[in-house]
Amino acid sequence: MTEIARRNMEDLKDIRRQLQENPESRELNNRYAQACLDIAKEYTVMSQGHIYICAPSDLEAVQYVIAKIPDASLLDGETLEEYKRLERAVTQARMNRFNPWGKLGDYYALILFIVMPSMAAPVLLLWELTVLGSDHTRDPRALIYLIPVALITAALLWVGWLVGRIPGWKYNALVVQENEKAELAKAEAEARQSTDSTP
Repeated sequence: MTEIARRNMEDLKDIRRQLQENPESRELNNRYAQACLDIAKEYTVMSQGHIYICAPSDLEAVQYVIAKIPDASLLDGETLEEYKRLERAVTQARMNRFNPWGKLGDYYALILFIVMPSMAAPVLLLWELTVLGSDHTRDPRALIYLIPVALITAALLWVGWLVGRIPGWKYNALVVQENEKAELAKAEAEARQSTDSTP
């Protein structure tokens, strides 16, 4: 626990004693909740204006601290907004998310550019051959066989999507990492631009 969190914990104990004597006090509830939120924020990461929880232990800590808030209905103002932001951060950290930085690009390329065309080609060939019939027109009924092709392709893509899902907290860590890389690249570009413009 950091020094800030330790001080907040001491404040929390003092407010809790007052709150036991006056549990309906909106002011005390807000002060108590704010102290809880300040502790919870010690286990989060702020990146580009958003709150992220990037580790399972941090997720447990934030959930534990938020659960200590006695009555969220008494919160108002900035305390209520912070409470809602942390709740959203907890929800995002708990849900499984698709990993855009995964190594499934080759799999999707294989499905979309090899497997699907190889399944669709015979159907399209059959459709072209229907022109050899007595009326010399293509029979649209042959295209009905494209439905299984589409279903199989969708199923294979769905399997890839399931495999590519990771815990929300890990996804958050990747997002923060990408944000840091982008910020570093931007800072380096600005530094180079400043150097180039110096006479």
